[in-house]
Amino acid sequence: MLLDYGKAILTIREHAVEWNIDPAKSSILGFSDGGHLRGTIATQWQNGVLSEAFGVPSEVFKPLCVMLIYPAADFVQQEQFRKKASEKPMSTINMNRAWFGQEDPGDEALAEASPARNVTKDCPPVFLMAARDDDLVDAACSLIMAMALQSAGVPYEHMYE
Repeated sequence: MLLDYGKAILTIREHAVEWNIDPAKSSILGFSDGGHLRGTIATQWQNGVLSEAFGVPSEVFKPLCVMLIYPAADFVQQEQFRKKASEKPMSTINMNRAWFGQEDPGDEALAEASPARNVTKDCPPVFLMAARDDDLVDAACSLIMAMALQSAGVPYEHMYE
């Protein structure tokens, strides 16, 4: 999915004049698992994966800002939520099988794949939105992300009701 994002950004940049787009003003938006991917991009755009895959500088992939709507931003918290809420039908969906190919990848793998646990000062500004009564993605994931952004000095906005 990260490489798909990279290809999309390069395609947009290639057609920027034709499509009347200013790539320097481009932001990204994602919901739920899409929020996780956009959170991953926000926290890891500079790690070299995209740069190496496409042979361009990492800065090409940095968005102006990121909007994460009920994102699965912290897999460690999400796993605890899923286990506690197992009596609710939607909450029993195990995202681990989709993301990791196994039911229990372990806390280290969960943390490594969690945008909230990989925030650095290089993260672009973030808008977070979550719902307290969401049965699928715990709003605490967004709170954890907000706290990480605060600690790193990254501007952010958030809403939860």
